[in-house]
Amino acid sequence: MTPSFELMAPLMFAGLIVVLLIGYPVAFSLSAVGLGFGFLAIQLGYFDFVLLQALPERERTVLLLTFYDDRSADAVGLELGLSTGNVRVVRHRGIDRLRKCMNLTEVAP
Repeated sequence: MTPSFELMAPLMFAGLIVVLLIGYPVAFSLSAVGLGFGFLAIQLGYFDFVLLQALPERERTVLLLTFYDDRSADAVGLELGLSTGNVRVVRHRGIDRLRKCMNLTEVAP
């Protein structure tokens, strides 16, 4: 039985609560649940890394540094020579472009 796409968010929230109740620190719980459900979403076919190829290089780099390497907008800006505000704009545009590729334009940010 494969969970539907709409059930992923409530399941992720419930998983986070369970991990927190076990006694793990908040930062560890958030990253562990995020990585676990990210891997699950890829395995279930909800997200395909091929979609990242639809992005311009700058947007792809900002998204990978932000979400894969878990860096702040300040850290990404320092590495790429961009202002923090510019990093946020590029990140927002990249997320919007991914949503359009996945036909999820109705999902609120």
